[in-house]
Amino acid sequence: MSARYLRAFPALGLSLALTLGSCEKDDDTSHDEHHLEAFGVALVAGTDTLVRALGGQPEDVSGQLLLTVGQPVDLALHFLDEEGHWFRPEADPDGEHGFAVDHASSLQAQLDTLNWNLTLDGLTADSSTITVRVLHLGHDDYVSPALPVIVQP
Repeated sequence: MSARYLRAFPALGLSLALTLGSCEKDDDTSHDEHHLEAFGVALVAGTDTLVRALGGQPEDVSGQLLLTVGQPVDLALHFLDEEGHWFRPEADPDGEHGFAVDHASSLQAQLDTLNWNLTLDGLTADSSTITVRVLHLGHDDYVSPALPVIVQP
C-alpha cells in the first residue's frame, strides 16, 4: 500500500467517528424531545393535591380521591420527573403524547388529553381505583400504581 493511502485512513476514521457521534447525539436529543419522562403522578383539584404516586409501586401512593355520586370533580394531572420536580406537560395538539385512565364501571371519566385534565364522576357508591397511563404514539411511557377512589352516596 502506498503512503498516500495510509495517510487517508486517519482522516476517514475521524470523519466516521464525528458522523457516528453526531447521529448518537441527535438520537439522544430526539428521545428527550419526544418522550414525556414521568416517574410519578398527582391528581390535583384546584390547589389541592388529592392523591399522588411518587413512583410506580403501591407503597408510593398517598391520599385518595373522595367523590360523591353525581358530583363530578375536575382534576389536573401533574407529573414527577426523575429529579423529583413536579411538572405539567404543555398542550400537545399533534397528539404525540396523551393519557388514558383505567377505571371501574362505577366511575365515569371524561378526558381532556390535549390539556392533561380529566373529570371524574362516581356513578354508584363504591370503593375502587384508577390507573393513569401516559401514552406516546400509542404505547405506554408511564403507568401509575392503582390510585384509590372512594365514591360516597
